Amino acid sequence: MNVTGRTIGSKRAMTRHTLRGGTVRYAILATTVLLSLISMLLIGFPATNVEAQTVGIAVGGEPQWEITGGLYGEEYRTTVYLQYMGQDAMELNLAAEGDIADWMSFYTPDDMNLPTKKVATIPNQYVDVVLVVRIPDDAPVGTSTGVVTYSAAPPELSAEATDMNVSTQIQNQTYVAVTVVGTPVYSGVASNFTAKDTEVGYPVRILFDFENTGNVRVYPIVDLTILKAGETIDAKTVEAPRVERGAKVAIPVEWDTTFAGPGEYTATVAVRLGEQKLGTGEVSLAVFPKGTLTRAGSFTDLVLDDQTPELGKLAKFLASFANVGQVDTNAQFVAEIYRDGDLVDNLTSAPVSVPAGKSDIVVGYYKIEAPGQYRVSGLINYEGKTTDKREVTFTVVANGVTPGNTSTPNSGVAEEDDEDGSSSPIIWIVIGVVAALALIGSGIYLKKRTKAKA
Repeated sequence: MNVTGRTIGSKRAMTRHTLRGGTVRYAILATTVLLSLISMLLIGFPATNVEAQTVGIAVGGEPQWEITGGLYGEEYRTTVYLQYMGQDAMELNLAAEGDIADWMSFYTPDDMNLPTKKVATIPNQYVDVVLVVRIPDDAPVGTSTGVVTYSAAPPELSAEATDMNVSTQIQNQTYVAVTVVGTPVYSGVASNFTAKDTEVGYPVRILFDFENTGNVRVYPIVDLTILKAGETIDAKTVEAPRVERGAKVAIPVEWDTTFAGPGEYTATVAVRLGEQKLGTGEVSLAVFPKGTLTRAGSFTDLVLDDQTPELGKLAKFLASFANVGQVDTNAQFVAEIYRDGDLVDNLTSAPVSVPAGKSDIVVGYYKIEAPGQYRVSGLINYEGKTTDKREVTFTVVANGVTPGNTSTPNSGVAEEDDEDGSSSPIIWIVIGVVAALALIGSGIYLKKRTKAKA
Protein backbone atom coordinates (compact mmCIF):
# COMPACT_ATOMS: atom_id res chain seq x y z
CA MET A 1 0.00 0.00 0.00
CA ASN A 2 2.79 2.34 0.89
CA VAL A 3 4.49 1.60 -2.36
CA THR A 4 1.30 2.36 -4.24
CA GLY A 5 0.84 5.60 -2.30
CA ARG A 6 4.35 6.68 -3.10
CA THR A 7 3.79 5.89 -6.72
CA ILE A 8 0.60 7.94 -6.85
CA GLY A 9 2.30 10.82 -5.04
CA SER A 10 5.19 10.70 -7.45
CA LYS A 11 2.79 10.85 -10.39
CA ARG A 12 1.05 13.90 -8.92
CA ALA A 13 4.40 15.57 -8.34
CA MET A 14 5.40 14.86 -11.93
CA THR A 15 2.06 16.20 -13.17
CA ARG A 16 2.57 19.45 -11.20
CA HIS A 17 6.09 19.71 -12.57
CA THR A 18 4.82 19.11 -16.11
CA LEU A 19 2.13 21.78 -15.73
CA ARG A 20 4.59 24.28 -14.38
CA GLY A 21 6.89 23.54 -17.29
CA GLY A 22 3.99 23.89 -19.76
CA THR A 23 2.98 27.24 -18.31
CA VAL A 24 6.52 28.50 -18.67
CA ARG A 25 6.65 27.28 -22.27
CA TYR A 26 3.37 29.06 -23.02
CA ALA A 27 4.72 32.28 -21.52
CA ILE A 28 7.96 31.99 -23.47
CA LEU A 29 6.04 31.31 -26.68
CA ALA A 30 3.72 34.30 -26.11
CA THR A 31 6.65 36.60 -25.36
CA THR A 32 8.42 35.39 -28.51
CA VAL A 33 5.32 36.13 -30.63
CA LEU A 34 5.01 39.61 -29.15
CA LEU A 35 8.70 40.43 -29.67
CA SER A 36 8.55 39.15 -33.26
CA LEU A 37 5.63 41.43 -34.03
CA ILE A 38 7.43 44.41 -32.51
CA SER A 39 10.51 43.58 -34.62
CA MET A 40 8.33 43.49 -37.72
CA LEU A 41 7.06 46.95 -36.83
CA LEU A 42 10.55 48.40 -36.32
CA ILE A 43 12.28 46.64 -39.22
CA GLY A 44 9.77 45.34 -41.73
CA PHE A 45 7.17 48.04 -42.10
CA PRO A 46 9.47 50.94 -43.09
CA ALA A 47 10.51 48.87 -46.10
CA THR A 48 6.90 48.58 -47.26
CA ASN A 49 6.56 52.36 -47.17
CA VAL A 50 9.45 52.64 -49.65
CA GLU A 51 7.27 50.84 -52.18
CA ALA A 52 5.13 53.99 -52.59
CA GLN A 53 8.12 56.13 -53.66
CA THR A 54 7.27 56.02 -57.37
CA VAL A 55 8.69 58.75 -59.57
CA GLY A 56 8.04 59.61 -63.20
CA ILE A 57 7.27 62.30 -65.77
CA ALA A 58 3.74 62.90 -67.04
CA VAL A 59 3.16 64.65 -70.38
CA GLY A 60 -0.06 66.55 -70.98
CA GLY A 61 -1.27 66.89 -74.57
CA GLU A 62 -1.26 64.59 -77.57
CA PRO A 63 1.34 61.78 -77.48
CA GLN A 64 2.13 62.50 -81.16
CA TRP A 65 2.53 65.85 -82.91
CA GLU A 66 1.82 65.71 -86.63
CA ILE A 67 2.59 68.58 -89.00
CA THR A 68 1.03 68.25 -92.44
CA GLY A 69 1.69 70.60 -95.33
CA GLY A 70 5.07 71.67 -93.95
CA LEU A 71 6.80 74.33 -96.03
CA TYR A 72 10.40 75.46 -96.36
CA GLY A 73 11.31 78.29 -94.00
CA GLU A 74 8.11 77.94 -91.97
CA GLU A 75 7.92 77.63 -88.19
CA TYR A 76 5.42 75.44 -86.31
CA ARG A 77 4.69 75.42 -82.58
CA THR A 78 2.88 73.38 -79.99
CA THR A 79 2.86 73.35 -76.19
CA VAL A 80 3.27 70.34 -73.90
CA TYR A 81 2.64 70.24 -70.16
CA LEU A 82 5.21 68.35 -68.08
CA GLN A 83 4.67 67.12 -64.54
CA TYR A 84 7.41 65.54 -62.42
CA MET A 85 5.87 63.01 -60.02
CA GLY A 86 8.38 62.81 -57.21
CA GLN A 87 9.12 64.21 -53.78
CA ASP A 88 11.72 66.84 -54.69
CA ALA A 89 12.12 69.61 -57.25
CA MET A 90 13.74 68.29 -60.40
CA GLU A 91 15.37 69.72 -63.53
CA LEU A 92 14.17 68.00 -66.69
CA ASN A 93 16.36 67.58 -69.78
CA LEU A 94 14.83 68.26 -73.21
CA ALA A 95 16.23 66.52 -76.29
CA ALA A 96 15.19 65.64 -79.85
CA GLU A 97 16.23 62.60 -81.85
CA GLY A 98 15.62 61.31 -85.35
CA ASP A 99 15.18 63.06 -88.71
CA ILE A 100 13.84 66.25 -87.12
CA ALA A 101 16.46 66.57 -84.36
CA ASP A 102 18.13 69.62 -85.97
CA TRP A 103 14.79 71.26 -86.75
CA MET A 104 13.57 71.23 -83.15
CA SER A 105 14.09 73.76 -80.36
CA PHE A 106 12.49 74.29 -76.94
CA TYR A 107 11.26 77.42 -75.16
CA THR A 108 9.38 78.47 -72.05
CA PRO A 109 6.24 80.57 -72.71
CA ASP A 110 7.66 83.60 -70.86
CA ASP A 111 10.86 83.68 -72.95
CA MET A 112 10.36 82.84 -76.61
CA ASN A 113 13.63 84.52 -77.60
CA LEU A 114 16.04 82.20 -75.79
CA PRO A 115 15.90 78.44 -76.51
CA THR A 116 16.58 76.04 -73.66
CA LYS A 117 17.44 72.39 -73.13
CA LYS A 118 16.40 72.24 -69.47
CA VAL A 119 13.34 73.21 -67.47
CA ALA A 120 12.85 73.29 -63.69
CA THR A 121 9.81 71.56 -62.22
CA ILE A 122 8.04 71.54 -58.87
CA PRO A 123 6.73 68.15 -57.66
CA ASN A 124 3.19 67.40 -58.83
CA GLN A 125 2.80 70.70 -60.71
CA TYR A 126 2.71 71.18 -64.47
CA VAL A 127 5.24 73.31 -66.34
CA ASP A 128 4.67 74.47 -69.93
CA VAL A 129 7.24 73.83 -72.66
CA VAL A 130 6.88 75.18 -76.20
CA LEU A 131 8.12 72.86 -78.96
CA VAL A 132 9.19 74.68 -82.14
CA VAL A 133 9.93 73.08 -85.52
CA ARG A 134 11.62 75.18 -88.22
CA ILE A 135 11.74 73.48 -91.60
CA PRO A 136 15.08 74.13 -93.34
CA ASP A 137 15.35 74.89 -97.06
CA ASP A 138 17.11 71.57 -97.71
CA ALA A 139 14.53 69.38 -95.93
CA PRO A 140 13.44 66.37 -98.01
CA VAL A 141 9.92 66.37 -99.47
CA GLY A 142 7.85 63.76 -97.67
CA THR A 143 7.49 62.69 -94.05
CA SER A 144 10.32 63.02 -91.56
CA THR A 145 9.97 61.65 -88.03
CA GLY A 146 11.59 61.93 -84.65
CA VAL A 147 11.00 61.88 -80.94
CA VAL A 148 11.27 64.47 -78.16
CA THR A 149 12.49 63.02 -74.86
CA TYR A 150 11.90 64.54 -71.43
CA SER A 151 14.23 62.99 -68.84
CA ALA A 152 15.76 63.51 -65.42
CA ALA A 153 18.68 62.00 -63.50
CA PRO A 154 17.39 59.13 -61.32
CA PRO A 155 17.15 59.92 -57.59
CA GLU A 156 19.33 58.02 -55.12
CA LEU A 157 17.39 54.98 -53.91
CA SER A 158 17.96 53.00 -50.73
CA ALA A 159 18.71 49.27 -50.74
CA GLU A 160 15.21 48.66 -49.41
CA ALA A 161 13.71 50.56 -52.34
CA THR A 162 15.74 48.52 -54.80
CA ASP A 163 14.66 45.28 -53.11
CA MET A 164 11.02 46.36 -53.30
CA ASN A 165 11.24 46.97 -57.06
CA VAL A 166 10.50 50.69 -56.76
CA SER A 167 9.64 52.30 -60.12
CA THR A 168 12.53 54.40 -61.44
CA GLN A 169 11.13 55.36 -64.85
CA ILE A 170 11.80 59.08 -65.10
CA GLN A 171 11.48 59.86 -68.77
CA ASN A 172 8.68 60.32 -71.26
CA GLN A 173 8.39 61.15 -74.95
CA THR A 174 6.42 62.94 -77.66
CA TYR A 175 6.56 61.53 -81.17
CA VAL A 176 6.85 64.04 -84.03
CA ALA A 177 6.02 63.58 -87.71
CA VAL A 178 6.57 66.40 -90.25
CA THR A 179 5.34 66.15 -93.84
CA VAL A 180 7.11 68.64 -96.14
CA VAL A 181 5.21 69.50 -99.32
CA GLY A 182 7.56 71.84 -101.16
CA THR A 183 8.43 75.47 -101.93
CA PRO A 184 6.34 78.23 -100.24
CA VAL A 185 4.09 80.43 -102.36
CA TYR A 186 3.25 83.92 -101.03
CA SER A 187 0.11 85.45 -102.53
CA GLY A 188 -3.14 87.09 -101.47
CA VAL A 189 -5.99 89.42 -102.39
CA ALA A 190 -7.02 92.60 -100.52
CA SER A 191 -10.48 94.06 -101.31
CA ASN A 192 -13.67 95.67 -99.99
CA PHE A 193 -12.19 98.72 -98.20
CA THR A 194 -14.58 100.56 -95.84
CA ALA A 195 -14.44 103.17 -93.03
CA LYS A 196 -16.82 104.58 -90.42
CA ASP A 197 -17.17 108.21 -89.40
CA THR A 198 -16.10 109.13 -85.88
CA GLU A 199 -15.70 112.01 -83.44
CA VAL A 200 -12.56 113.91 -82.49
CA GLY A 201 -10.56 111.87 -80.00
CA TYR A 202 -11.89 108.51 -81.17
CA PRO A 203 -10.08 106.33 -83.73
CA VAL A 204 -11.16 105.92 -87.31
CA ARG A 205 -11.42 102.21 -88.06
CA ILE A 206 -10.74 101.19 -91.67
CA LEU A 207 -11.62 97.62 -92.64
CA PHE A 208 -10.69 95.47 -95.63
CA ASP A 209 -10.99 91.80 -96.56
CA PHE A 210 -7.86 89.75 -97.07
CA GLU A 211 -7.71 86.28 -98.61
CA ASN A 212 -4.53 84.23 -98.34
CA THR A 213 -4.26 82.42 -101.69
CA GLY A 214 -0.74 81.06 -101.08
CA ASN A 215 0.38 77.91 -99.31
CA VAL A 216 1.99 79.51 -96.25
CA ARG A 217 0.80 81.68 -93.39
CA VAL A 218 1.48 85.39 -93.99
CA TYR A 219 1.61 88.73 -92.18
CA PRO A 220 0.23 91.40 -94.55
CA ILE A 221 1.87 94.83 -94.48
CA VAL A 222 -0.52 97.82 -94.58
CA ASP A 223 0.56 101.31 -95.70
CA LEU A 224 -2.00 103.90 -94.54
CA THR A 225 -2.05 107.51 -95.82
CA ILE A 226 -4.50 110.19 -94.58
CA LEU A 227 -5.26 113.20 -96.79
CA LYS A 228 -7.27 116.36 -96.20
CA ALA A 229 -8.10 118.58 -99.17
CA GLY A 230 -5.59 116.56 -101.24
CA GLU A 231 -2.71 117.14 -98.81
CA THR A 232 -1.10 114.31 -96.82
CA ILE A 233 -1.47 115.02 -93.09
CA ASP A 234 -0.53 111.62 -91.66
CA ALA A 235 0.90 108.25 -92.71
CA LYS A 236 1.94 105.01 -91.04
CA THR A 237 2.82 101.39 -91.82
CA VAL A 238 1.57 98.47 -89.71
CA GLU A 239 1.90 94.70 -89.82
CA ALA A 240 -1.47 92.96 -89.79
CA PRO A 241 -2.15 89.83 -87.70
CA ARG A 242 -1.13 86.45 -89.09
CA VAL A 243 -3.40 84.93 -91.75
CA GLU A 244 -3.33 81.16 -92.22
CA ARG A 245 -3.12 79.67 -95.71
CA GLY A 246 -6.50 79.51 -97.42
CA ALA A 247 -8.14 81.82 -94.86
CA LYS A 248 -10.24 84.91 -95.60
CA VAL A 249 -10.43 87.48 -92.79
CA ALA A 250 -11.44 91.09 -92.13
CA ILE A 251 -8.44 93.21 -91.10
CA PRO A 252 -8.88 96.52 -89.21
CA VAL A 253 -6.49 99.48 -89.39
CA GLU A 254 -6.94 102.42 -87.02
CA TRP A 255 -6.10 106.12 -87.34
CA ASP A 256 -5.89 108.21 -84.16
CA THR A 257 -7.88 111.46 -84.44
CA THR A 258 -6.73 112.98 -81.15
CA PHE A 259 -4.88 115.79 -82.96
CA ALA A 260 -7.15 115.96 -86.01
CA GLY A 261 -9.79 118.65 -86.26
CA PRO A 262 -13.35 118.10 -87.49
CA GLY A 263 -13.67 117.77 -91.26
CA GLU A 264 -13.67 115.51 -94.32
CA TYR A 265 -10.74 113.17 -94.92
CA THR A 266 -9.56 110.55 -97.41
CA ALA A 267 -7.73 107.37 -96.44
CA THR A 268 -5.57 105.47 -98.93
CA VAL A 269 -4.72 101.88 -97.98
CA ALA A 270 -2.10 99.75 -99.77
CA VAL A 271 -1.63 96.07 -98.81
CA ARG A 272 1.50 94.07 -99.65
CA LEU A 273 3.61 91.04 -98.80
CA GLY A 274 7.16 92.29 -98.80
CA GLU A 275 7.36 94.27 -102.05
CA GLN A 276 4.54 92.31 -103.69
CA LYS A 277 1.43 94.54 -103.89
CA LEU A 278 -1.84 92.75 -103.21
CA GLY A 279 -4.44 95.52 -103.35
CA THR A 280 -5.12 99.24 -102.87
CA GLY A 281 -8.25 101.02 -101.66
CA GLU A 282 -9.40 104.61 -101.09
CA VAL A 283 -12.20 105.59 -98.70
CA SER A 284 -13.78 108.87 -97.55
CA LEU A 285 -14.54 109.56 -93.90
CA ALA A 286 -15.66 112.35 -91.59
CA VAL A 287 -14.46 113.44 -88.16
CA PHE A 288 -17.17 115.26 -86.16
CA PRO A 289 -17.00 117.35 -82.98
CA LYS A 290 -17.38 115.28 -79.83
CA GLY A 291 -21.01 114.62 -78.91
CA THR A 292 -22.32 114.72 -82.49
CA LEU A 293 -22.85 110.99 -83.07
CA THR A 294 -25.41 108.88 -81.26
CA ARG A 295 -24.32 106.77 -78.32
CA ALA A 296 -26.29 103.69 -77.35
CA GLY A 297 -25.49 100.50 -75.49
CA SER A 298 -27.01 97.40 -73.97
CA PHE A 299 -26.06 95.53 -70.78
CA THR A 300 -26.66 91.97 -72.01
CA ASP A 301 -25.40 89.72 -69.19
CA LEU A 302 -23.78 89.59 -65.74
CA VAL A 303 -22.18 86.42 -64.40
CA LEU A 304 -19.85 85.40 -61.59
CA ASP A 305 -16.72 83.91 -63.14
CA ASP A 306 -16.15 81.54 -60.21
CA GLN A 307 -19.39 80.08 -58.87
CA THR A 308 -17.74 79.26 -55.52
CA PRO A 309 -15.84 82.39 -54.35
CA GLU A 310 -13.95 81.90 -51.10
CA LEU A 311 -13.46 84.04 -48.04
CA GLY A 312 -10.45 86.35 -48.38
CA LYS A 313 -10.24 85.97 -52.17
CA LEU A 314 -11.39 88.06 -55.13
CA ALA A 315 -14.76 87.51 -56.75
CA LYS A 316 -14.67 88.20 -60.50
CA PHE A 317 -17.72 89.62 -62.28
CA LEU A 318 -18.13 89.51 -66.08
CA ALA A 319 -20.44 92.22 -67.45
CA SER A 320 -21.28 91.90 -71.16
CA PHE A 321 -21.85 95.17 -73.03
CA ALA A 322 -22.96 95.72 -76.62
CA ASN A 323 -22.21 99.08 -78.26
CA VAL A 324 -25.10 99.69 -80.65
CA GLY A 325 -24.31 103.38 -81.16
CA GLN A 326 -22.51 105.21 -83.99
CA VAL A 327 -19.22 105.82 -82.21
CA ASP A 328 -16.73 104.00 -80.00
CA THR A 329 -17.35 104.37 -76.29
CA ASN A 330 -15.69 103.65 -72.96
CA ALA A 331 -17.74 101.33 -70.73
CA GLN A 332 -17.45 100.77 -66.96
CA PHE A 333 -19.21 98.32 -64.67
CA VAL A 334 -20.56 100.14 -61.58
CA ALA A 335 -22.20 98.08 -58.83
CA GLU A 336 -23.39 98.03 -55.22
CA ILE A 337 -22.41 95.12 -52.94
CA TYR A 338 -25.01 93.85 -50.46
CA ARG A 339 -24.32 91.27 -47.72
CA ASP A 340 -27.24 89.73 -45.82
CA GLY A 341 -29.43 92.56 -47.12
CA ASP A 342 -27.16 95.43 -46.06
CA LEU A 343 -25.20 97.69 -48.42
CA VAL A 344 -21.54 97.11 -47.50
CA ASP A 345 -19.50 98.41 -50.45
CA ASN A 346 -19.46 99.55 -54.07
CA LEU A 347 -17.47 98.55 -57.13
CA THR A 348 -16.25 100.47 -60.18
CA SER A 349 -14.33 98.62 -62.88
CA ALA A 350 -11.60 99.88 -65.14
CA PRO A 351 -12.97 101.36 -68.42
CA VAL A 352 -13.02 99.25 -71.58
CA SER A 353 -13.12 100.82 -75.06
CA VAL A 354 -15.84 99.11 -77.09
CA PRO A 355 -15.95 99.83 -80.86
CA ALA A 356 -19.21 100.89 -82.46
CA GLY A 357 -21.26 97.86 -83.44
CA LYS A 358 -19.18 95.49 -81.27
CA SER A 359 -19.58 93.73 -77.93
CA ASP A 360 -17.06 93.23 -75.14
CA ILE A 361 -16.79 92.07 -71.52
CA VAL A 362 -16.17 94.56 -68.73
CA VAL A 363 -14.54 92.89 -65.72
CA GLY A 364 -15.02 93.93 -62.09
CA TYR A 365 -13.34 92.54 -58.94
CA TYR A 366 -14.38 92.51 -55.28
CA LYS A 367 -12.50 90.98 -52.32
CA ILE A 368 -14.69 88.84 -50.05
CA GLU A 369 -14.01 90.01 -46.49
CA ALA A 370 -16.80 88.24 -44.55
CA PRO A 371 -19.14 85.24 -44.95
CA GLY A 372 -22.78 85.75 -45.83
CA GLN A 373 -25.38 85.93 -48.59
CA TYR A 374 -24.18 88.39 -51.27
CA ARG A 375 -26.13 90.32 -53.88
CA VAL A 376 -24.32 92.41 -56.50
CA SER A 377 -26.50 94.92 -58.36
CA GLY A 378 -24.89 96.95 -61.13
CA LEU A 379 -25.09 98.72 -64.48
CA ILE A 380 -22.83 99.84 -67.33
CA ASN A 381 -21.83 103.51 -67.46
CA TYR A 382 -20.66 104.49 -70.95
CA GLU A 383 -19.46 108.07 -70.97
CA GLY A 384 -22.29 109.50 -68.89
CA LYS A 385 -25.06 107.25 -70.20
CA THR A 386 -26.21 104.21 -68.21
CA THR A 387 -27.93 100.91 -68.93
CA ASP A 388 -30.54 99.00 -66.96
CA LYS A 389 -29.36 97.12 -63.86
CA ARG A 390 -28.53 93.44 -63.59
CA GLU A 391 -27.91 91.34 -60.47
CA VAL A 392 -26.03 88.23 -59.37
CA THR A 393 -26.18 86.46 -55.99
CA PHE A 394 -23.94 83.98 -54.21
CA THR A 395 -23.15 82.62 -50.75
CA VAL A 396 -19.84 82.54 -48.86
CA VAL A 397 -19.53 80.52 -45.64
CA ALA A 398 -16.89 80.71 -42.94
CA ASN A 399 -15.09 77.44 -43.74
CA GLY A 400 -14.68 78.34 -47.39
CA VAL A 401 -17.28 75.87 -48.71
CA THR A 402 -20.10 77.34 -50.78
CA PRO A 403 -23.26 75.59 -52.01
CA GLY A 404 -22.44 73.25 -54.86
CA ASN A 405 -18.88 72.71 -53.66
CA THR A 406 -18.73 69.12 -52.42
CA SER A 407 -15.11 69.22 -51.23
CA THR A 408 -14.41 68.93 -47.51
CA PRO A 409 -11.47 70.83 -45.97
CA ASN A 410 -10.07 67.90 -43.95
CA SER A 411 -10.77 65.04 -46.37
CA GLY A 412 -7.07 64.39 -47.02
CA VAL A 413 -5.95 63.73 -43.42
CA ALA A 414 -7.21 60.16 -43.11
CA GLU A 415 -5.88 59.27 -46.53
CA GLU A 416 -2.41 60.57 -45.63
CA ASP A 417 -2.36 58.49 -42.44
CA ASP A 418 -3.40 55.42 -44.38
CA GLU A 419 -0.82 56.03 -47.10
CA ASP A 420 1.91 56.33 -44.49
CA GLY A 421 1.04 52.85 -43.33
CA SER A 422 0.61 53.98 -39.72
CA SER A 423 -2.65 52.06 -39.23
CA SER A 424 -1.24 48.66 -40.25
CA PRO A 425 1.46 48.41 -37.51
CA ILE A 426 -1.10 49.28 -34.84
CA ILE A 427 -3.37 46.49 -36.04
CA TRP A 428 -0.48 43.99 -35.91
CA ILE A 429 0.47 45.09 -32.39
CA VAL A 430 -3.10 44.60 -31.18
CA ILE A 431 -3.25 41.15 -32.80
CA GLY A 432 0.10 40.19 -31.21
CA VAL A 433 -0.95 41.29 -27.73
CA VAL A 434 -4.25 39.41 -28.01
CA ALA A 435 -2.44 36.28 -29.21
CA ALA A 436 0.10 36.46 -26.38
CA LEU A 437 -2.59 36.95 -23.73
CA ALA A 438 -4.55 34.06 -25.19
CA LEU A 439 -1.56 31.73 -24.94
CA ILE A 440 -0.78 32.78 -21.37
CA GLY A 441 -4.43 32.47 -20.38
CA SER A 442 -4.63 28.99 -21.85
CA GLY A 443 -1.66 27.87 -19.77
CA ILE A 444 -3.11 29.27 -16.55
CA TYR A 445 -6.48 27.69 -17.30
CA LEU A 446 -4.93 24.22 -17.82
CA LYS A 447 -2.93 24.56 -14.64
CA LYS A 448 -5.97 25.40 -12.53
CA ARG A 449 -8.00 22.64 -14.10
CA THR A 450 -5.35 20.02 -13.38
CA LYS A 451 -5.00 21.28 -9.81
CA ALA A 452 -8.73 20.92 -9.32
CA LYS A 453 -8.65 17.30 -10.51
CA ALA A 454 -5.75 16.54 -8.24
